[in-house]
Amino acid sequence: MTGTNKNITSIALDAMGGDHGPKVTIPAALKAISNGEVAVSLVGDQAAIQTELDKYPKPPEHLINIVPSEGIVQEDESPALAYRTKPKASVFVSAATVKMGKAEGFVSMGSTGASIAAATVVYGTLKGIDRGALGGPVVGYAPNTVIIDLGTNVDTKAGLLVDFAALGNVMSKLIYQNDNPRIALLSVGSEKGKGNSLVKETTELFNAVDLNFIGNIEPNDLPNGKAEVVICDGFVGNVILKLTEGLGSAIVDHIHKALGDTEA
Repeated sequence: MTGTNKNITSIALDAMGGDHGPKVTIPAALKAISNGEVAVSLVGDQAAIQTELDKYPKPPEHLINIVPSEGIVQEDESPALAYRTKPKASVFVSAATVKMGKAEGFVSMGSTGASIAAATVVYGTLKGIDRGALGGPVVGYAPNTVIIDLGTNVDTKAGLLVDFAALGNVMSKLIYQNDNPRIALLSVGSEKGKGNSLVKETTELFNAVDLNFIGNIEPNDLPNGKAEVVICDGFVGNVILKLTEGLGSAIVDHIHKALGDTEA
C-alpha cells in the first residue's frame, strides 16, 4: 500500500497512541476503510496490532498494512528527549511514513507535544516560521473557520501569534479554498485597544505584515463566521476546545434525559 493511488487517501495511524492504544485505534481504522476510499498504515507494535486485528474479519490487504515501530511516547515525557531516546517510537515512525511518500498524512491520539515535535523535526516548518501550532476547525463553530493555537503553546509572545496567523492563512487557502482569509485576534472585546498586553502588542505587529487582518473578535463571534482564521494563545485555545467538547456532551446528555422523561 502506498500513497500513490489517486482514488484512495492513505493515512499513517499511530496505533499505539491514546489512552487505550490498539483496542480503540484498530476498530477506528477498520471503520475508516469501510467505504474503500481510505487506506491506513497501522504504526506500532506488530504483535499487539495483529492480535487486535484478528478479532475482526480480515480487511482488504490494499487498505490495511502494519508498519512496525518500537516504543511509545508517554504524555509526561519531554517530546525533545523522546525524539532523541526513542526515534523509532510510533508517533515518529508515523510522521516518517508520510515523509517517505507511503502515506499522505498521519494521525495520532497520543502525546500532543510528541506529535508536534514529530511534524516539526520530520517535515520542518514554513520559511520564516519558528514554531508549529495546533489548528483547525472546532465542531459547533462556523464551518471552515480555523482556530490557532488549540493547545501547543500555552505561553507565547506576540511574534508567535503573527506566525500562527501566517500558518492559518496558508491552511485556510489550501484546505478551504479561501482566496483571502479574514484573520482576527480573539479578545474580550471587538473594539480596537481591547484585550490584554499580548493582544495589544500582536495587533501592532499585524500592521507590518501582508495579511487580511480585520481586528479583534469576541468568543461569541466564533459560531458566526466573522473570520476564517482566529488567532489566540494555546492556553485560551485549549480552554475553548475543551469547553466546547464538554458543553456538547452535556447538551447531548440533557436531550437524552429529556426524551427519556417524555417517553416515560
